[in-house]
Amino acid sequence: AENKAFFLVNYEGLRRRLARTVRPAVPTAEARLGRLPGRDIDVAESVKPYLDLYPLPNGRDFGDGAAEFVNQAGGSTNEDFLAGKLDFVLDEATQLSARYTFDDAESRTPDPLRLWTFGLDSRNHFLHGELRRVHSPNGISTLRAAFSRVDNFENGTTVVPARLSFVEGLPMGTITVSGLGNMGGFQARARPRRFIVNSYQFSGETVHTAGRGTWRAGGGFDRVQFNQRSDLSAVGSYTFDSTALLLQAAPRVAEVMQPGSDTVRGWRYNRFHGYVQNEFRVNERLSLSLGLRYEAASTPIEVNGKVAVLRDFLKDAETTIGGPIWSNPSKDNFAPRASLAWDPLGGGKTVVRAGGGIFFDLLGSRELTIAGVRTPPFFNRILVFGRPRFPDILDAASGRRPSSSMDGLDFDLNQPYVARWQLTLERQFGRETLLRAGYSGARGIHLLGQLINANTPIPERRDDGRVFFPAANPRVNPAFSRIGLRRSQFNSFYQGLTLSLQTRLADRLAVRGKYTWSRSIDEASNHTFNDFVASDQVPTIWDYRANRGLSDFDQAHVFAASFSYVVSKWGGTQLPVLLGGWELHAIAQGLSGTPFAPRVGFDRARLRPAFGDVGQRPDLVAGRSADDIVLGDPARYFDPRAFALPDAGFLGNLGRGTLRSPGVFFIDFAVHKTLWANERHAVKLRAEIFNATNHPNFQVPSGRALFTGGGGRIGSAGRITQTSTTSRQIQLALRWRF
Repeated sequence: AENKAFFLVNYEGLRRRLARTVRPAVPTAEARLGRLPGRDIDVAESVKPYLDLYPLPNGRDFGDGAAEFVNQAGGSTNEDFLAGKLDFVLDEATQLSARYTFDDAESRTPDPLRLWTFGLDSRNHFLHGELRRVHSPNGISTLRAAFSRVDNFENGTTVVPARLSFVEGLPMGTITVSGLGNMGGFQARARPRRFIVNSYQFSGETVHTAGRGTWRAGGGFDRVQFNQRSDLSAVGSYTFDSTALLLQAAPRVAEVMQPGSDTVRGWRYNRFHGYVQNEFRVNERLSLSLGLRYEAASTPIEVNGKVAVLRDFLKDAETTIGGPIWSNPSKDNFAPRASLAWDPLGGGKTVVRAGGGIFFDLLGSRELTIAGVRTPPFFNRILVFGRPRFPDILDAASGRRPSSSMDGLDFDLNQPYVARWQLTLERQFGRETLLRAGYSGARGIHLLGQLINANTPIPERRDDGRVFFPAANPRVNPAFSRIGLRRSQFNSFYQGLTLSLQTRLADRLAVRGKYTWSRSIDEASNHTFNDFVASDQVPTIWDYRANRGLSDFDQAHVFAASFSYVVSKWGGTQLPVLLGGWELHAIAQGLSGTPFAPRVGFDRARLRPAFGDVGQRPDLVAGRSADDIVLGDPARYFDPRAFALPDAGFLGNLGRGTLRSPGVFFIDFAVHKTLWANERHAVKLRAEIFNATNHPNFQVPSGRALFTGGGGRIGSAGRITQTSTTSRQIQLALRWRF
């Protein structure tokens, strides 16, 4: 029969080649010969082949043996997207629909030193089916079944000769030097990695209207399969505290994944949800909505029993094999929600809307990505201190026991959740103008945060309230070295005010504008190591309150405006037809920069994290403030001399998120023209320009580390080396709708 089946097919392809300017710090030609400012050093023979891997500088000399290498790093992205939808009318009351989406993409990104090319391949499938049945004029039911598969694979290739590898048969490992650009960095250390999530979803909903009220009730079940491989330092890595120590082949620490470690896991867990909601119209001017949602998740199990958990990280001498991986906190997840819409003046032109509710963040594959893999005895890493032999990392590690270092999850977790509320006032002026003012707030409780080392030495509390870490004190748990831990101990606070205006003039010009002032404060923004460009870290477990500050993603001011204009087809002659009928569109956005803070650059507080400074911040020099610290020049965005090295064993007094990166501004412009159309077909030409003014928007400074391991200043500190948006891009498209 006619008008029973309908289908739609859509394909989109993307082929992008995009270059970006990068500015890593590399050793100067003189430094490679051992000639550093103020002294000469005999260059170790073992390090010379690795010095040759650094490109020669072609930019500014920083005066400490390092200089800038300015180059273009060209990346590529290929993506194919296919979507199809089928609707079938079974009878007057029953409709069946199905939707399938396929997305296949690959990207290749070179590192700033042009030694590695890092790849990310993804292939996603989404299938969704729905059966809808109208039982009566007052009732309708819907059943849904869906399957999704998300497959992400991260790998990398290198041009470095195999003879320079640290581990035979694998690519060369990574070299990190204070004051120089990373050779490989975390991306090379953490590859290969693969994450596959299969999700089977079943849900249903029924809606019934009776009088002034509408009842909604539903529930669902998800079965999740999460399969992963997550290597770390299989290729090996060395860390040097200065260029001078690199020349002497004297690393502070070497790290390598113990041969035979297993990072393959197959996790399985379920998720459940159910809800009931009543929408009730009290009178012509007031409507209320009340609802209650319940959602929970089962504790994940590993199909081969490869579960190891540190149940009490303060006391346990070894991990517990076999699980459960955490104590399930989701069993009491009842979330009430309420809202109202009120017309205080009548007439329908003024509306007050208010609402609030509780929203839970269920634990799952995100937490398992790292914490479910990097625990002994299934995974072990070997850390070698005291100037380990370079570059023979396996020889340096030979005969040594695993470091008892691990990355885990707090066993006794609290359920993370957020309470949200908002109040909005809307007023319509005339037929085409709407003004809206609103306030929104959120309070995050028991949020997850990352502690890169929870197993610090036992501190002492001084009379002035400061925490001091003596050099000889034992660790909190002497059975382990570094314990990376995700804990649900953190809080967040958000307040925001929004003002928006939209209007239409002469039926051809539409204008919209929106401004938001907000502030987001928390104690830890990052859930994994690098959630944000300037991911702040939590130095210790001893005072989370001291880490409270502006969120890593906070943007105090956000402004956006857009307009759309349709050019009239003047008259009926051929020339006006060609000139008229164009659609002009533009979007402008301006955003504040995001917070960041400089870092010490090494373990000044003696936290013994095994690598890095785990977010240790310096002292702020007396009399200096953020107003005079920020210089604004990308070559030196902030003044490093405004910060001093804290006393040994102490954390600095600089607050979190004290400085802000440059703001962001861009304008996107588009021109559309329907070339030909009838009832069944339409051909449209589209020209789109992104960042039309080619305005450079600079990223958070990459040179946030201030000091080398010996206490000397890093000459490249304060630099910005990347942009946050691309340069001007233009794309043309011809769209045929049929």
